[in-house]
Amino acid sequence: MEFLKSARIVSVLTFASRVFGLIRDMATTTVLSVQHSDALFLAWTIPNLFRKLFGEGALSSAFIPIFVQVEKRSSHGQLKAFVSNVLSALFVLLFSLMAILFVLSFVLPDSWLLPLFQGDRSKMSETLVLVRILMPYLVVSCIIAQFQGILNSRKEFAIPSMAPVLLNILWIAAVGAAVVFVSPQSGDRVYVISWGIIIAGTVQLLLFVPSLKRHDLIPRPHLDFKERDFRRVMAMTAPMVLALSANQLNVLVDRFVVRAYVPGDGGVTHLYLGLRMMQFPFALIGIALVTAVFPLLAKLSSEGDREGMKENLAFAIRINLFLSFPAMVGLLVLADPIVSLFFERGSFEAENTAATCRALVGYTVGLPFLSTVVLLTRAFYSMERWKAPLYTGAGLVAVNVVLDFVLVGPLAEAGVALATSITVAVQMVILFFVLRGGIGHLGGRALLDGALRALLLSAMLGTAVWGADRLLASVDTEGGLLWRVLRVALPILAGMIVYFVPARILCSVEFKSVVDSFRRSSGGTRSTGG
Repeated sequence: MEFLKSARIVSVLTFASRVFGLIRDMATTTVLSVQHSDALFLAWTIPNLFRKLFGEGALSSAFIPIFVQVEKRSSHGQLKAFVSNVLSALFVLLFSLMAILFVLSFVLPDSWLLPLFQGDRSKMSETLVLVRILMPYLVVSCIIAQFQGILNSRKEFAIPSMAPVLLNILWIAAVGAAVVFVSPQSGDRVYVISWGIIIAGTVQLLLFVPSLKRHDLIPRPHLDFKERDFRRVMAMTAPMVLALSANQLNVLVDRFVVRAYVPGDGGVTHLYLGLRMMQFPFALIGIALVTAVFPLLAKLSSEGDREGMKENLAFAIRINLFLSFPAMVGLLVLADPIVSLFFERGSFEAENTAATCRALVGYTVGLPFLSTVVLLTRAFYSMERWKAPLYTGAGLVAVNVVLDFVLVGPLAEAGVALATSITVAVQMVILFFVLRGGIGHLGGRALLDGALRALLLSAMLGTAVWGADRLLASVDTEGGLLWRVLRVALPILAGMIVYFVPARILCSVEFKSVVDSFRRSSGGTRSTGG
């Protein structure tokens, strides 16, 4: 499949982004106490929520398929006017939302907010100040996401995938500046880091200017609410916002439930870091596949090639399961040594490691379901069908919230993470059968056969990883940095050998396609099946 070559580019740069993101989180949790990191990560949830709604989510999912259609049938001048129209409207909408949220942060009664912070006024005040500082990133990140979509549709994946790398590098630089210029006793380091994030967003935006200029697609102020394609984008975006807001509302509720009901400090940080660690393989697998395959699905859908669309989607799901099952098992087995290696230093102590591990396990069991949901959702959007994602997303909000309150008591952060995994598993099943009912069979037997083979190999991987980990744990050592690295690296190496060597036979099509996608060749990449 040709999209795997693009997925390789995205995956490599996404890997770089995740590595720098991991360094970023390590540096942040080392420099800040868990009280300050709780406030920062909770405040960071707000612009991230809107980025996923209007940036990477609803608007992108509506904008890209129609962008492809306009590009195909219209002149370049009309295409540029369409882009300018959509982005101008987005800027007006987001700036208005930012202004409303900014005002609300001052006028909401303390009696509404204090219970969310267990009655601690200083924690509430610090979080609100950080929310106000980070608010402009809400606008910038959503504009950046549309620039990414435009360039991806033009088969440019390198620059769009570099933007998150740049954010993480500049965030790390802000942490360094906070250490150099601010005393840890003052408690102001968190504010320096927050302003560094805003500077990073501005630099990210400038990164796209040369590429957009080369394509002559730099937007200009232009609003025409009567333009047909613009109205199609807006008509699709509104229900998609409702659909995707369900998932983002769940993330927000999760963190506030932990902040309000898990005693002491660190709950939000543990939940945030557990999710970030799970998102490492998710970004390399699910996001890379979606970024590469979504423009192709939109193109095939616009051409009426239903069979080609089904073939590519089914094959993307097979590749996703082939890669996400072993990642899930490896993370479950190695949760403790991984979290200990990356975060247990400074004010982040053994009890923080244990709580983060529990959150990581809760999220990780949902990894294959989450990456499949993203693929299925984008398949619906590529056909301009939004009702199934809307209804399932909205319906499952209540399920997630109920599970949060049921599980947070006995399981603390892990219960909230597990609630998310259960909810996304239900969503995957519903979306799969609804999509199959709408466009026909997706090669269910081949998918099931591939999934069972990948699960069998993953069980072998898990056994090898567990055995290597137990063997290393039994060795008497003082637990220095090098030893902690080996506690993670050697079991992973053993697991990869146990998984990928027999995969050449048991999952030959998936194995060959993944390997071929990472080979540099002028002739492109083809699979032998799908």
